Amino acid sequence: MQKINISTSNYKQSLERFAKNKKRFVLIQKVSFYLNFVLVIVCLPVAAKLMNGKDLFLESKVWLWYVPFGFLFLYFFSKWVFRHYKKTTQSAEELLKDLEVS
Repeated sequence: MQKINISTSNYKQSLERFAKNKKRFVLIQKVSFYLNFVLVIVCLPVAAKLMNGKDLFLESKVWLWYVPFGFLFLYFFSKWVFRHYKKTTQSAEELLKDLEVS
């Protein structure tokens, strides 16, 4: 959104660029939301092996407790961040629409 230069383009071009960038940004956010869950599953055993030297595949307690709680935290945190980004893009869109009125 910062790449949109409203001083060098007209109103229609600015809105078209904003709409295109907004769609791309929302798509990236949604893809990253789902890839975060894969990242947790991949990084948890590696991090445990590096920090403690333990093999998480042999300890079922970790998989039964930490992974579900990690997923819950990740889900709610990702939703919160997505709502924040969505609100920010909505306010930027309103600012562009207010430029037309002015």
